[in-house]
Amino acid sequence: MPTADSIVKNQFPSALLLPLRKVMAAALPGFVASGLPKEKTRQLMVEAVDQALIAQYPVAQVLPAKLRKRVIRQQLDFVLDEWFFPKEKAEMTAMAAASPVKEKISSENLGSGFDGFVIQVKKTKSPRPAAMRAVKRALGAGWTVSKFWNNPLEFEVNSPAASFSRPEAWDAVYRLREQPEINRAEVSFIVPASQIPETKLANFKAASGIFSPKHLPESGDCEWSVKQIKAKEAWHFASQNGKKSRGEGILVGHPDTGYTEHYEIWSKRLLVNKGYDFWRDDRNPTDDLDDGWACGWEAKFKCFPGHGTGTASVIMSDEGSNGPTEFVTGIAPMAELIPFRVAPTVVLFSPKRLAQAIHQAVDSGCHVISISMGGLGAGYLHEAVKRAVDHGVIVCCAAGNYWPWVVWPAAYPEAIAVAATNAAKKPWKDSASGEAVALSAPGESVWRASAVDRNVSRSSGTSFAVAATAGVACLWLAHHGRDQLLKDIGRTKIAGFFKSILTTEGFDSQPNWETKSYGKGILNAEKVLRASVSAVSRPAAAKAALLSARNQAGTPTPFEQLQNIFPELTTADLKKGLGGLLKTPPAKLSEKLTEVGDELAFHFVQDPNERERFIEEITVTKSPQAARVTSLKSGKPVPSTTSRLQSVASGRLATLMAEK
Repeated sequence: MPTADSIVKNQFPSALLLPLRKVMAAALPGFVASGLPKEKTRQLMVEAVDQALIAQYPVAQVLPAKLRKRVIRQQLDFVLDEWFFPKEKAEMTAMAAASPVKEKISSENLGSGFDGFVIQVKKTKSPRPAAMRAVKRALGAGWTVSKFWNNPLEFEVNSPAASFSRPEAWDAVYRLREQPEINRAEVSFIVPASQIPETKLANFKAASGIFSPKHLPESGDCEWSVKQIKAKEAWHFASQNGKKSRGEGILVGHPDTGYTEHYEIWSKRLLVNKGYDFWRDDRNPTDDLDDGWACGWEAKFKCFPGHGTGTASVIMSDEGSNGPTEFVTGIAPMAELIPFRVAPTVVLFSPKRLAQAIHQAVDSGCHVISISMGGLGAGYLHEAVKRAVDHGVIVCCAAGNYWPWVVWPAAYPEAIAVAATNAAKKPWKDSASGEAVALSAPGESVWRASAVDRNVSRSSGTSFAVAATAGVACLWLAHHGRDQLLKDIGRTKIAGFFKSILTTEGFDSQPNWETKSYGKGILNAEKVLRASVSAVSRPAAAKAALLSARNQAGTPTPFEQLQNIFPELTTADLKKGLGGLLKTPPAKLSEKLTEVGDELAFHFVQDPNERERFIEEITVTKSPQAARVTSLKSGKPVPSTTSRLQSVASGRLATLMAEK
């Protein structure tokens, strides 16, 4: 008779089986009185276990719901029928044969989503022994403590046996923070990114169905995006002045899904030998083009297999066509690029691996870093961005897709956050937006290399907008000469100076443009190159100095993080809502958020629907601690944010929400 493990072998991530069984064991007592052999009871159990699984282990969301529920049912039937209600072996065999699990799942093990901790110890002569003592007291034996990067005080803490759920991981973080040797402790999760909120799901399904998405007629020209930002005019201006015109000698660090041998990027300027795969921890940053990570609307994700190849092509493809009718022209067609693989798909986001890739890009001598992914921030991620800027690296980041707020690391002041526009010079409807956005660039229906079919086609996302901006950064550095800029401006001010040019001179204004949402306007490469970098450019220099000073402010406070996540709310309403959630008076809110604010931000980012319900509770009822709102999907009343969060929160946060 087949076992439960053999039923799902090679078809369901094995590392999620233990979490699934933990959740199932916790749910079982609540259904004992309902009659476990009954079909209706088992159906209800499957739904309850599935909801608990994705709540406790967010990475499970990337698996299609049908697959999750089928495996849960198989595991449930095996446990109950083998242990409590034995069946005939033939009947179990027939059940397994009748409902095979056919969905394709990546051969790479995504794990349970828990990815260890990153800690920073206080200054001491022996930081690693101090870190090991603190970890052992907080977490027990069996944990490895290794240097996170080149910071002697920062360490990565892992255990091959740990598969912590959300509350377990946050409980452990608080234990680590209580240790006298620890200055900062953060949990690292591999989490779902680009999840579509229910309010936008209908449009997403329409755009992701069996029919091709609609493109504006103006986007039919393969070079429309190149022309919109005046890249060719910038090339011509530089050439006329005897300067390097197409990014010659500039090196781009490219954390993404890796690369493929696509003719649009495959040249000696793609420095594969300097790349790295931080997902597998080896020196081969090849993109596997895995389309099995729940690609499609059923799981509310877009996977974009070959994402790294597509964004790289927007930066550095050769100028013009090499023969095909449809082609890609890179914004900086003579720049070099190092690919770093930080995830198998942009559906998954690992701030730890992204931070490692940023550090590696700096150590590899990159001049520009183009980041077409994002999610929740982390102190160590911010430190990586700040280190890059301090080394004279321009860090360009996508603002994000489908969200009304800017994702991290784009939201950090040192980064250049870019939103997306279309061929009609209007904001792309699914572009993230917010005050952190510096400006916008073409992102809807942009021609890029399609790695899956080794062809060229159109795609949409702020990923392509930031790639274009990174390309312009290459043009600017090459035009003025990076060594000369280092001499004239100073290494630590180059990134801030370039950002000030973008936001004061390097854009085209648009009628009725929402500057607080989409930045100053649409990127104009020619204006960027024409902007003065001489000593007489007082306004730009002053702004660069101001930004440099702001860079020293440190990581945003927990309330500032939450403000970024809830741009729809006024400061007063957000404080009132958070105060009601944490049962805390205004005078003590800052203190409580210092304690649990990053956990709250994590929960809201991981559940976009919960975030929207929280907003509704505040804006409609003005009483989040007592409100019951209507489900966006079913139209039925749902529990309040307080009760829902308590089911996935750490013991500390749950206690604060329960206090009277």
